[in-house]
Amino acid sequence: MSNRLNGKVALVTGGNSGIGREAVQRFLEEGATVYLTGRNPKTIEDTVESLGRGKIAGIPCDANDAPGFVRVLERIRKEQGRLDVLFLNAGIAELTPLGSTTEEQVDRLLDTNVKSVFLSVQSAIPYFPETGGAIILSGAWLAECGAPLLPVVSATKAAVRNFARSFSAALLEKKIRVNCVSPGAIATPLYRRLGLPDDQLNELSNLVASKIPLGQFGTARDIANCAVYLASDESNYVLGADFVVDGGFSQLLFTRTNECPVHPD
Repeated sequence: MSNRLNGKVALVTGGNSGIGREAVQRFLEEGATVYLTGRNPKTIEDTVESLGRGKIAGIPCDANDAPGFVRVLERIRKEQGRLDVLFLNAGIAELTPLGSTTEEQVDRLLDTNVKSVFLSVQSAIPYFPETGGAIILSGAWLAECGAPLLPVVSATKAAVRNFARSFSAALLEKKIRVNCVSPGAIATPLYRRLGLPDDQLNELSNLVASKIPLGQFGTARDIANCAVYLASDESNYVLGADFVVDGGFSQLLFTRTNECPVHPD
């Protein structure tokens, strides 16, 4: 522990599994007091129990429940007096190929990944102190490339990436920095929620891993470590930025040497 977040009060949405849970743990390790939200009361309770009581509290709240989110903010202000760090990690992913995607799917993805982010940031602004703070949005490598099976998710994450810029510009005077962390292929429960059978999911996973320059999926801790930096005072000169943590997948033109026509041997 290096106490990079010592004394800070943080809220992590979707903090009861995957990247969110790891971010909660890392924030605690760095000295923050952490509140987490999620949809499943049981996994929220399990997370709080496993990570230790005292500087952590879990509150059931769906990302699309705007009044409920305000009640969470009110509780934080009542108990802590302020909010220093907001990590809007909650989000969903669904396969939405052209030709077989329903209007309900589009609405669900836009509501959860875009509308709720805008409304949550808007609601949270008054709860930050005059000295400002940090808001971290959850993007994705999908905003950097075309994904034929995930066009709607990709569009929502492109919107979130722009939110980081627009919100930072709007909140300059309030000294609230807004940045985006964009995970690549990360081994989390979200991957299994795409709805693919296990054999197709394994085939897809192997294909994706073979295209990653580092040759493997990332971990939730890789993303959480980046979130710690963006939440800390170390990133005071960083705003409106997007930190793509994907093992080089979206940034490098990657071909293994034995597959390269220039170096066939």
